[in-house]
Amino acid sequence: MVEDAATARQTLEDSGIAIHQETEVYVLSKDGKGITGKPGSFGPICRMLAEHGITIRFAYPGENNMFFFGVDDVVEVGKLLE
Repeated sequence: MVEDAATARQTLEDSGIAIHQETEVYVLSKDGKGITGKPGSFGPICRMLAEHGITIRFAYPGENNMFFFGVDDVVEVGKLLE
């Protein structure tokens, strides 16, 4: 994940690495939602997004109390999770 996709793309392509797809990612701070340390919290969030018609391309729990979601509509996910 990068903040400046254009620069990352150019750097990778200049190095001979082909880019086939870019995906926006929604980052959820577990601390901000008060779910840090609660086992099993990831599944229900994914289920809720799916129930609201959000297509999840990928999702994973990361370090620093974050969840990462590659979804079809980051704006809608933001509304649902904020």
